[in-house]
Amino acid sequence: MELNKKNVKMLIFVIAMGILIFLGLQNMNLVFGFLGWILSVFTPMLIGLAFAFIFNVPLKFFERKIFTRKDGTSRLGKATRPISLLLSVLLVLAIIAAILLLIIPELLNSIITLVQNLPDTFINLQNWIEQLSEDHPQFKEFFMSTNINWNEIFNSFIGTIQDISINFVSQALNILVGTVSFVVNIFLGLIFSIYFLLKKEQLYAQFKKLTYAFIPEKKADMVVSIFKLTGETFSRSVAGSMIECTILGTITVTAMLIFGFPYAMMIGVIVAVMALIPMFGVTIGIIIGAFLILTVNPTQAVWFVVMMIIIQQIEGNLIYPRVAGSVMGLPALWVMTSIIVGGKVFGFVGMLVIVPIVSVIYTILRRVVHVRLRKRKIPKNKIKTSKVLVTTPIHAVNPNSEKGREAKSVIGSLKKKTTYSIKKHTSNNKKK
Repeated sequence: MELNKKNVKMLIFVIAMGILIFLGLQNMNLVFGFLGWILSVFTPMLIGLAFAFIFNVPLKFFERKIFTRKDGTSRLGKATRPISLLLSVLLVLAIIAAILLLIIPELLNSIITLVQNLPDTFINLQNWIEQLSEDHPQFKEFFMSTNINWNEIFNSFIGTIQDISINFVSQALNILVGTVSFVVNIFLGLIFSIYFLLKKEQLYAQFKKLTYAFIPEKKADMVVSIFKLTGETFSRSVAGSMIECTILGTITVTAMLIFGFPYAMMIGVIVAVMALIPMFGVTIGIIIGAFLILTVNPTQAVWFVVMMIIIQQIEGNLIYPRVAGSVMGLPALWVMTSIIVGGKVFGFVGMLVIVPIVSVIYTILRRVVHVRLRKRKIPKNKIKTSKVLVTTPIHAVNPNSEKGREAKSVIGSLKKKTTYSIKKHTSNNKKK
């Protein structure tokens, strides 16, 4: 390779990046600490952006459906955006307040009851397991074969709960400070989201001006396209998650009230909130709900799990696809991988935001791959797995379909090779 100015710059960049990656891998604690510090500094703005995506859903509805005439003109003129934003904020805050007013009293009562009845609960659970073992000898054989001291486990668990209660009281000041910091960040994020939504068109225009001013036009087009794709992806994610949470929470509360399960409202909200986490969230909510019901009635806890599995199947396969469709367009394998990595690195917040981010990256890579394949003129039959000759009889394939054309191409290639081999074999025999 000829070392011109451009290649030297690229070589220096690659070497520098290699050194940085090596140093980062050698000092992972420092890297994660620095990332955590950056995240804490920008926490109010990140919360504000999250609020902005949530407020933007009703904001667009008010602007386009309520305050816009059929001819496209605004009913309120310049006041459309402020009034729509005010209504959106009030609507979201009213929903949050209603949920908290419904949940907090029941949550406090549930915690008090749970702590008071905890020893009796474990005794009842132990008696239930013993009764189950007597009624079903196979369970007794299993428990005996495990050589587990259940009494010691229960006593250890109760002691752990008591230690947690003592530490909770001793750490009350730290909890209070953390709560105040959280409330301040929420308030600053709320203010940031309001300013952001009031001026979102102007901010987008300024971003495009800066991009085209300092970056070559082709690269600037790509940056703007990625920015737009990111915004659309996060908007779809927020809208789809809100729809799914609302539907799932409503169905859960209704079913629990009908069948007489305890803690119906609290568990319904827990399941709805946990549903924000793709794939694993509902399962976590079911486990928490089952544990709460287990403290009251172990048999009801089992039936609760069965009921939630049925509800999850109905909601996931029948209701949600019709309401929201496929929101992210991301394969299930990548969703699972991104949730595991995001949760491991960034915790609960990472599990919430990592899927839209990976969806953006996946969409960009897919577009780049398609463009490069077209430029290199790679035939589709080279990059697509064909099962025509294995799974489909030749007479059953439509000759004008894609599978038919592919089958004819493969058969033609085989005929040519066979004919060439026969001719070559005949020619060799004649020479002999």
